[in-house]
Amino acid sequence: MPKGELDRMVITTVGLGTAERPITDDGIELGDELVVSGTVGDHGATIMAMQKGINVETTGLESDLRPLNRLMNSLIQEFGDTIHAARDPTRGGLATALNDWSKLARGVAVIYEEDIPVKREVKAYSDMLGIDHLYLANEGMALLAVEKGKGREVVEFMKNLGFEDASVIGEMRKGELEGFVLLKTTVGGFRVVEPASGSIVPRIC
Repeated sequence: MPKGELDRMVITTVGLGTAERPITDDGIELGDELVVSGTVGDHGATIMAMQKGINVETTGLESDLRPLNRLMNSLIQEFGDTIHAARDPTRGGLATALNDWSKLARGVAVIYEEDIPVKREVKAYSDMLGIDHLYLANEGMALLAVEKGKGREVVEFMKNLGFEDASVIGEMRKGELEGFVLLKTTVGGFRVVEPASGSIVPRIC
């Protein structure tokens, strides 16, 4: 914490345990399908609106904050060998997570705009401010790297658990643009989704 901003006491906690079938965030492989468990940018858009003094109850904005232990435990039991990597796209959102993965896999993450689930309210608010919702934080959404050909099966399983907006949004390919993320737009063109730069908004922690 910056000097002079500590209010008497800081309490930290650490949880220790063992995992029989751990899924890390760095096991992504070329060919993996990219899956999200829900809509993009909900939390970031909501916090940003509240920081601007906007009554979010009248805008339809709502944080996606929720625990993912039930989802991930169920996925591990059903698809433990199929899911190669998992990550929560918090700071820097989906864009930052995918840029990190493309560098780790030494490949190109290709995602499809029409397949990325985003709430109408989140898109409208971020478009109004000129902010790409792909960079907004999520607090209750998982990003998965799934064995090629298994993405649809994983998505259907998640939907049966109540994650209705789960979707396959792309794949990790081998290509000359190693370490890049490419978004295929709804009109058929491609644009580079660059790593976040400057201050990532909203900064709440």
